[in-house]
Amino acid sequence: MAGDWPHGYEEGLFQPVAAGAGSLAPRSSGRPPVLLSRAPGRSAEGDLARRSGCLPIRQAVGAALLGPNDGTPDGKGGAYFTLSDPWEAGPIVGRVVHLTADGTLTEVANDLHYANGIVRGTDGRLYVNESEAGRTISFAIGSDGSISDRRLFMRYYQLGEPADVYPDGIKLGPNGNFFVGEYSAGAILDVLPDGKLKNKYVVPSAASPNMTFSDDGKTMYVMAVDNKSGAPYEGKVYALPLK
Repeated sequence: MAGDWPHGYEEGLFQPVAAGAGSLAPRSSGRPPVLLSRAPGRSAEGDLARRSGCLPIRQAVGAALLGPNDGTPDGKGGAYFTLSDPWEAGPIVGRVVHLTADGTLTEVANDLHYANGIVRGTDGRLYVNESEAGRTISFAIGSDGSISDRRLFMRYYQLGEPADVYPDGIKLGPNGNFFVGEYSAGAILDVLPDGKLKNKYVVPSAASPNMTFSDDGKTMYVMAVDNKSGAPYEGKVYALPLK
């Protein structure tokens, strides 16, 4: 989320390719960086854009986007993004959009119950967390970037999580498994591609919405929230050895 950004971001060396809302990932090409933020208009967004040369995604594509949340690269120089829309149980209006390498933006899925974390799986399908539904769904990806064949991948209560579990971020770990962060608890689930639970990591915080991994694949960095009652949503980052 928007906040105080590290000065290391000042040189514009980052763009959102597999990062969470309001976060940046290393730039892999000479394309201009694009800032993805859930809170358009916040001063941190504008300040980062001025200091780094980043463009807010709504400006880069010429239209406002409601609730941009997470993104993942499409493997062709573009990316898929989730648009969560209202942070509440209804209406069910979450979407997925595809931004091509040439800057063309297209809606590819809708009717998602708070679209959140998004990642391409090792099977080539696109996986999306529907937070308010407590589940992850997947889509087949077409050669033109369109998606189809919507399928249920997992309802997380089936893995022993509470009925009100709130899956947030989702990433592919170094082991090829899905790592799913929870906003409803300080927990990260390590889920096999067949949907079985391999490990569960717990941190002493109220929420653990997202994570990333060290280059050597031995450490997971967990972005946690201690105060979920309101801004600035104080939290911390944990470093956990992978099992």
